[in-house]
Amino acid sequence: MALTRPAENDPDAARSQLKDDIEIVRSNPLAQKRGWKLVPDYDRLRLWVDMWALGEDGGRLDDYHVDMDMKYYRKYPPGVTFVNPKTRSFDPGSDMRWFPKWTDARPPLTTFSFNPMASLAEQGYDKTQVFNNAMFLEYYFGGADAAGDDAWDPHRHTFFATLDILQWLLTRPCYGGRSE
Repeated sequence: MALTRPAENDPDAARSQLKDDIEIVRSNPLAQKRGWKLVPDYDRLRLWVDMWALGEDGGRLDDYHVDMDMKYYRKYPPGVTFVNPKTRSFDPGSDMRWFPKWTDARPPLTTFSFNPMASLAEQGYDKTQVFNNAMFLEYYFGGADAAGDDAWDPHRHTFFATLDILQWLLTRPCYGGRSE
């Protein structure tokens, strides 16, 4: 099946929704407890997020840095790329330490798979990390149509839903350390 690229949201609408939602997410007690640092780039419709892998006791293990593509927001969830914090990019040849490893454990009631070396270039999207879950933009490149509670709902979801799943995956027993 050929992958299709979803339509971007109107930039002004995406920017407005990101501005509205960022303060809501920043003030969320879970975001504060987890130590997420959110740095928006409204002009480029990006959100840079610094977050921590956590042990089962909640202690901090490893730092990770995420580039969220908000051009499709809130029609679709954000795109996610783990990046090198110095370059804010990801090169599979030299930046694998900035990509986490996961165990076979998964967050409750969540299906998830990933590929840090996939490419969506044929669809006109410069992306090497593909996350297959309905709270991630890349899920919709295949024309997937999630149903029910598994689907992204632009009326009730914010990027918090995407970060929440990432945090579950960055917490033991799901988290398996850094890729090297």
